[in-house]
Amino acid sequence: MATRIENILLRARDTLADPEAERWSDDRLLRILDEGQKDLAKQTQILKGRHEFIVEIGVDTYTLPENLWLIQRASFDSTEIPLYSYDNMDERAKKQRLSRGTYDSRERGRSVNIDYIGEQRWELDEGDQVAALIFDNRNLDQIRVYPIPNEGIAENNYPFENAGTIEFAGDEYFGVVTGLTGEPDYTFDSVFGEVTQLFDPSIQSEQIDDFGFVTDIVDSTGAVNIWYTRIPDTLTDVLDELEMPSMFDTALKHYVVAHAFRDDLDVQYRDMAAESMQLYNRELDVAKNTNSTNGTSNANNFRSTYSGAFD
Repeated sequence: MATRIENILLRARDTLADPEAERWSDDRLLRILDEGQKDLAKQTQILKGRHEFIVEIGVDTYTLPENLWLIQRASFDSTEIPLYSYDNMDERAKKQRLSRGTYDSRERGRSVNIDYIGEQRWELDEGDQVAALIFDNRNLDQIRVYPIPNEGIAENNYPFENAGTIEFAGDEYFGVVTGLTGEPDYTFDSVFGEVTQLFDPSIQSEQIDDFGFVTDIVDSTGAVNIWYTRIPDTLTDVLDELEMPSMFDTALKHYVVAHAFRDDLDVQYRDMAAESMQLYNRELDVAKNTNSTNGTSNANNFRSTYSGAFD
């Protein structure tokens, strides 16, 4: 039984009058089909995804999935948080400084704002809750959390003790591990109290000294969830699965035909390409109208009207 991709390419070849693949190879039409599926996904925003990451102490930037195109909304510990650009954050911080400056100036009987040069910028703020996500339009594969997570983000702290007699000031800070308690419980099998590895499926990041010495262990369950519009994976074979619903197969066929005809410099074929693109756009309008009424999309970019920490 033929796959969806094979059926689309077969019907496209019927229109192209190329049933024997003498003018366009399957590889060429498959590349066009891949472009068409991604264009449909961007135009309709019908494909959704969710990404979760656990915040770490002192880490402000996290990698986003490669298939992410537009963030729809985000939450931290089940509470929705806003999305801001770096420019948004700079502007909010500036307004806050000016507001404080005007107030202080009036108190001192002056008509000019106080100069806040040297005041700590928002990039250095720390906290135990993620209040917002910051995006950069020039680097959409990463996201920044605000503020920088501090020790308050940790759920458990594990105790360390010196295993022997303290012989000099500060010796207590170089003790070996005597026990790991908390939820979940950890165990280790080194009689010298040195840890070479910890294993927990829920831990995404683990940092241990090369010599097995541990000075501190904390874990965090603070999770940021991101719901986003995604683009489909690249098609590389006719046996691959299309991610767009089958109702869009006709649109994809018209897209393949249009761009195949555009490969030819002949004016007649260019006119046929334009006609096929009109048919594709007609199907695209139907797809957009279908998606706009299903209640699944309420945003089309990173920006948010949420009133946050600087308001």
